[in-house]
Amino acid sequence: MALLAMAVAAGAGAAHLRSAPASASLEWGAGIGADTMRGLRNGVRNGRSMREGGRRVLRLVWCRSGGGEPDYEGGSDGVPSSVFIFGMGYTSLALANSLRKRGWEVAGTCRSEEKRSALESRGFQAHRFNPDNDAECLREEAIQDLHRSTHIVSSVPPVGDFDCDPVLSSHREALVQAASGGLQWVGYLSSTSVYGDWQGGWVEEEIEPRPVDRKAVARREAEKSWLQFGDEAGVCVHVFRLGGIYGPGRSALDTVRVSEKKLSTRQQLRGHKRFTSRVHVADICQVVVKAMESGQRTGRVYNVVDDDPSPRAEVMAYARALLYDEHENPPVTSDNELSEGSASAVANASLVAEKRVSNRRVKEELQVELLHPSFRSGLEAIASGSNAPFD
Repeated sequence: MALLAMAVAAGAGAAHLRSAPASASLEWGAGIGADTMRGLRNGVRNGRSMREGGRRVLRLVWCRSGGGEPDYEGGSDGVPSSVFIFGMGYTSLALANSLRKRGWEVAGTCRSEEKRSALESRGFQAHRFNPDNDAECLREEAIQDLHRSTHIVSSVPPVGDFDCDPVLSSHREALVQAASGGLQWVGYLSSTSVYGDWQGGWVEEEIEPRPVDRKAVARREAEKSWLQFGDEAGVCVHVFRLGGIYGPGRSALDTVRVSEKKLSTRQQLRGHKRFTSRVHVADICQVVVKAMESGQRTGRVYNVVDDDPSPRAEVMAYARALLYDEHENPPVTSDNELSEGSASAVANASLVAEKRVSNRRVKEELQVELLHPSFRSGLEAIASGSNAPFD
């Protein structure tokens, strides 16, 4: 691979030059002198933009050795985009896979050395960040990756003693520095739990959330902090309120297979709800990717759920039907059998908050067509062996 510098006449705005892959080299472009090339090298190395008289003069394009069409041109400036993901867990790893397939460069954080090694074996640049462990912060190499990124995604919830967002609390200065460079967009993965209890009514993004549960209250405060950061730093921030996440290896099918496992209090309580809004992890990925590539420059909140908020018992029954035929005797989980200690908790509205979450906005503004509009198609895909988006 070679990095070819091409002179172009561009309008206002900065073309942020980012670090080239280790295998890339700088080649001379027609009419580009030694001083310009030295500046280009420095700009690439330091993640700075190169401008002349208010006009962009250079464009970076990754091409195959010997010329030909670019392998990938990333954003509108032709510079391959990069994302830094705080908290590469189940959903974020799926997102990382989806973005890498689209040509994005991906770096991110995890909580343990074991997880870091596993992520690097998959080809991701991974760094340790564990706010539970005495606020273990990013090291210099990770900060450099953060500053080189055009996009940031955070899936780190308020945890432990934090009643605020741990990423902003630990690394606000580094994020501000990134915003003054090439950072264009930030996405925060939140939860529909921030809405609280609406007694089964429909909720959209325009309504004011009224969380009751302590974790939901902290989530809502984290949302506000990220949106405020975007306003102050001049960076587009999108908040994604995710429904109950399921996908390969983490679905009702898996619960049925290990039905002898005792359900937690929270799982038992969910079994008594009339409505639960869910979303397949593949649909989370497509919504977030569309938002990242949409070119929007204003802060926005999006509900990310399917079309079919349904009771847990209905979902579990469908999962059993997919796994066992009528001649078999499937195991039965105790979805509706609360332990003595849990029974009294049903009266607590914060634990059984009822609402149906609308996804109208992602369909209208991001033109999203859900891959799995119902838990039925999602479970059917998993049962048939689909591992998307982890394949």
